[in-house]
Amino acid sequence: NVKLDCLVPNHLIRYTEQWWHQILVNRAHRRVETDWFAPGTHKLAVEWLERNYKRKDFFLWIDTFDPHEPWDPPQYYTDLYDPGYKGRVFEAPTYGVRKTMGITDPELKHIRARYAGEVTMVDACVGRLLATLERLGIANETLLIFTSDHGTQFDYPGEGGLIQKAHALGADGMCMPEGRPAR
Repeated sequence: NVKLDCLVPNHLIRYTEQWWHQILVNRAHRRVETDWFAPGTHKLAVEWLERNYKRKDFFLWIDTFDPHEPWDPPQYYTDLYDPGYKGRVFEAPTYGVRKTMGITDPELKHIRARYAGEVTMVDACVGRLLATLERLGIANETLLIFTSDHGTQFDYPGEGGLIQKAHALGADGMCMPEGRPAR
């Protein structure tokens, strides 16, 4: 049984309570890095390449959905960018205006650190994949295509104080409080 644990008030989480609980269940088994989605998927991709690299032609599609919220990389990746943080943890903040939501400057720094940690984790995965292509001697004859669905906002200058990609704010300054459309 996985307990529903919210590190911040429900209205500041992008997901509904039921969806958030499912996220907690999905990651309850994590112990080593390959238990996370992107590293685990890339591990399987590397193993597939090791079995199939001698084929005349092959197509390998790797879809990890990361970096994406919830931003929950192994702690050592987050610590690269914000070591020793002790405040509230936002893994999937609702979309909206940061100050209206009551997110402090140290909390914002940590949100950015969690995202940077997630990006660094994915970069490490891609690095291992590229190293495998080199080791197998097929890097120069392999075409890699990277795609993504969107970026995000972290209240940097010019972003209007926004967290995430808020496109329609409610009167409360949020877009998806508790995973529901703004009021």
